Amino acid sequence: APARHQGKADEETMAVELNAEERELFGVLRNVVRDLNLSTELRCAGGWVRDKLLGRESDDIDIALDNMSGETYANHLNDYLASRGEEQTSVAVIQSNPEQSKHLETAKVKYQGLEIDFVNLRSESYASSSRIPEIEFGTAEEDAMRRDFTINALFYNIGQGNVEDLTGRGLEDLRNKLIRTPLPALQTFMDDPLRVLRAVRFASRFSFEIHHDIAEAASSAEVRDALQTKVSRERISTEFESMLEGPNPKLALQLIKSFGLLDAVLNVPQSLKEVLPVGYAERCIGAGVLMADLLAGKWDKATRRIGVLSALLLPLRGFSAQGEKKNREVPLPEYVVGVSMKKKKDAVTIGALHRAALDILAVSQDTCDPCRETKVKFGLAIRSTRELWRVATLLSFVAGLPLGRSLHSDSEEDSPRITISPAEEALDRSAAYTSKVEQLAVSLKLERAWEIRPLINGKELMKLLNAKGPVIGKAVQEMTKWQLANPGGSVEDCKVYLQERTFSN
Repeated sequence: APARHQGKADEETMAVELNAEERELFGVLRNVVRDLNLSTELRCAGGWVRDKLLGRESDDIDIALDNMSGETYANHLNDYLASRGEEQTSVAVIQSNPEQSKHLETAKVKYQGLEIDFVNLRSESYASSSRIPEIEFGTAEEDAMRRDFTINALFYNIGQGNVEDLTGRGLEDLRNKLIRTPLPALQTFMDDPLRVLRAVRFASRFSFEIHHDIAEAASSAEVRDALQTKVSRERISTEFESMLEGPNPKLALQLIKSFGLLDAVLNVPQSLKEVLPVGYAERCIGAGVLMADLLAGKWDKATRRIGVLSALLLPLRGFSAQGEKKNREVPLPEYVVGVSMKKKKDAVTIGALHRAALDILAVSQDTCDPCRETKVKFGLAIRSTRELWRVATLLSFVAGLPLGRSLHSDSEEDSPRITISPAEEALDRSAAYTSKVEQLAVSLKLERAWEIRPLINGKELMKLLNAKGPVIGKAVQEMTKWQLANPGGSVEDCKVYLQERTFSN
């Protein structure tokens, strides 16, 4: 039977419906306690309970123990399985690592295809200068109250088969689609400032409202400063990435704007904050929100994330910052992603998307009878972004709008602009624009330009030009451009063209 919750009666009782695998697992876990005469109470905690009550399947099962460590219980589980002649599970002990938000030792086991984390209930307290708590064994009530949000503080008592709402508000908030903290929000966020970003992530993931207490605390300078000084860049980056890969990145960005958190997320160098225009965050988020709309329902979540992030940073493209290598400046968007967010591979991708977007925007003005320069520029833009060239095309549309233009006063004054009449919707205008660009790519046979192979290999080039070294590299680049401008051109014509060129070391 479905597990009912413990607490005040509701007109609409929420229930946990166990699947066959979960029923089998919980039966085994209860038998361990019974057969080994343990006094332990087993509770599923957090996200699994929330998701099951929302009618979603979850394979992320955390089990909280009231009087022993996760490793101790996992070893009891293996003793029980051995006594029945069943195969034992492997136990992976994850040591506590507060810097990575692992505050207690966790034992991971895999049973019948399910991954389970065992950890003991805890209470915690924080020093004012750190988000790393002092941890002690705690009661179920203490464990529930120290959690981030009421909807994540629910327990499913495996022995009794019921849901426990020990904050008194978790089920109500889940039903009312509300993100709320068990303790006062300012205290919760100052204890662990990362929770302010988790509030945004959960609200955007589930399309829940945020309690006014959270909104007030999240908007405070105190919390914003704590987020920047007490939380590692990696943890902030991980939360932000999860928001952009979630079902509603648009809402996440709007909440970040509402709470004034973009500074903390991007971590722009202080020297640049002083020269960025007032209100830069509004422009950046406007570009990101539009891109989220343009990408909705298209591609996979990783592609949507990189597209929204590239648009979010598009207005910053005229600025540069000191890179990690001495005496080397990099575009500010690449600095933010590579250095602040610690995503070096994504930084390279975003740089390529920005450059390609500006080239595609320029090409979009010459689609009737494109000249050689247009063909080459378009082909190189597609080659540099490969399968992401259509994302670069959407980004070029954003770049042509007022909200997508560079905030740097000296850059791109002469670049093309896209105007939208009051009667036009941006989404409709973008559909016409991208269709025109894609038709051009097809007509020029450039839609898979990165797959074009050199007509002449390196050895033949050396013989043809009677040269070697850097000259050959330049000749290969020139050959690529010729092939982009002359799809279907012959080897002989390409040879004639290269022989007519002068290449210097």
